[in-house]
Amino acid sequence: MIAVKLEPYEMNVAIAVGAARNASAISKGSKNVYDGDPVRYWGQHIDGAGAEMAFAKFIGLYWDGSVDTYRKNSGDLPHTGIDVKHSKDGFWKVKDRDKGNLVLVSGIMPNFVIDSYCDSDEVKQASPQIGTGLWNVDESVKRRNFDVLMNKIWRKSFNTRTSIMNIGGSL
Repeated sequence: MIAVKLEPYEMNVAIAVGAARNASAISKGSKNVYDGDPVRYWGQHIDGAGAEMAFAKFIGLYWDGSVDTYRKNSGDLPHTGIDVKHSKDGFWKVKDRDKGNLVLVSGIMPNFVIDSYCDSDEVKQASPQIGTGLWNVDESVKRRNFDVLMNKIWRKSFNTRTSIMNIGGSL
């Protein structure tokens, strides 16, 4: 497990992104996947954004803090296809729409722990379903060799950025 502490300026960015995500969900009338008090949803969005920033900081890639991109299957980090799953209590939930590699991060601002990563299809096959289209991540599918994942992420990110530059785009 890898501990990551966000700096005050990083927390400020994550807070702004998380608040924007929650405001967007409210304006669209989106249903929260997890049970709880609607007041606590603000904190869920903010800590989720902080978890994404913590993982980006760990691997040394840019985090764009995007809002309303979760249905585009682009991932939480640009050009990687990686989704970051946040949990305050160390129990991660995977939804039916989750695809590919998921990074499991726990904690609250400013301290996060990158626990492991897993493949969403393996979770759906090996883990108990806790509701319609919702699974808990079983320990048996968690991977902790981040070198493998980081090489994959860096390679995909580099290839995507190179292809953008080759067609006349810019970063």
